[in-house]
Amino acid sequence: MKKIFLILPFAAMLCSCFYSVTEITSEDSINQSLRTIEEYPDGYRLVNFAKTHPVRIEYADTAGICHHFNLKDPRNRTIFIPEEYRASDKILAMGVYRALQIYRMYVQSGLGEMVSEEEEISMLRQMQLGVMLGITKEEFDKVPKAVEMKDEFCTYILENSEEALAKTRLTAQTPNQACQRPLDNIVKQGFWIKDMKKSISKNEFHQLMQYRDKKRVAQGAMTDSEAAANSARLMALPEYETARYERLFFDIKKSNFDYFKQLYLKEVFLDRDFRREYAKQIYEMSTDFAECDLENLKTK
Repeated sequence: MKKIFLILPFAAMLCSCFYSVTEITSEDSINQSLRTIEEYPDGYRLVNFAKTHPVRIEYADTAGICHHFNLKDPRNRTIFIPEEYRASDKILAMGVYRALQIYRMYVQSGLGEMVSEEEEISMLRQMQLGVMLGITKEEFDKVPKAVEMKDEFCTYILENSEEALAKTRLTAQTPNQACQRPLDNIVKQGFWIKDMKKSISKNEFHQLMQYRDKKRVAQGAMTDSEAAANSARLMALPEYETARYERLFFDIKKSNFDYFKQLYLKEVFLDRDFRREYAKQIYEMSTDFAECDLENLKTK
C-alpha cells in the first residue's frame, strides 16, 4: 500500500506534464510547434507562460493571413493562427512563437491594449527563431500567402534589423480590420498619459476616458457595451473614491509605460548580440534568399 501512495504523486505529476502541453490547443500540428519552440532559448519559458496564464491557440477561420487575438475575457483567451501555416512545420513554429511573444508582453506590460512595439519586438524574436531553425526559401514556398513574414525575414537577413523594424511598424499602423490593425504606439501612449495627468488636475478624467473608449470602439478593440459599462462604473464612484481611483489609474499606466519603453530598448540590444553571434549563419542564409525583391522590401 505504501508503494502505491509513493507512485501516485509521481504518476499525477507525469500526467499533468503531458496534459499541460495538450490543453493549450486542440491541434496536433500546433502542439508539435510548441515542442519545437521549447527546444530553443526562451522557448520553454514562453510555452510555460501560456500554461500559467491560460490561453488557447487555434487555427483562424476568418480572412487575413495574420495572427489575431481574443483576450477580452481573462477566463477565455484565444490566439488565432492562419491555417495556411500548417503546410510548413517551421513556418508554423515561427508564427506561434511570435503570437506567444505578443501575448506575454500584453499580459506583462499591463497596458491593456496592444501596441505596434509588441509586433516589432515579437518580429525580432521570430526572425531569430527563423535563423536558429535554418529556415529556407523552400519553406516559404510551401506557404505562398505568408508574404509579410517572408518580406520581414528577407529584410532582416539581407538588410538589417532597423529596416525590418520599420517595415513591421508600418504594417502594424496600417488599417487592416481582419488583422486588428491599426495599432497605437508607445509615443501615442506617452501623449495619452500626459493628457491623463492634465485631465485629473482639471477634473476632466471621465471625459478623457470616454473619448479614449470611443476611439477604441472605432478601432474594434472594444464594444459599445463595454465602453458604456466603463463610463457607468466611473460615474457611480463616490467623489472621495474618484480622486483615489484617478491617481491609482495614472500611477499604474505610467509604470506600465516606463516598463515597456525599457523592454523595447533591451530587446533591440539583445538582437544586436544575436546578430553578432549568428553572423556566419545569417551570411550563409542570405545566399538562399538572394532573389528577394529588395526594392519592394524597402520601407517607403
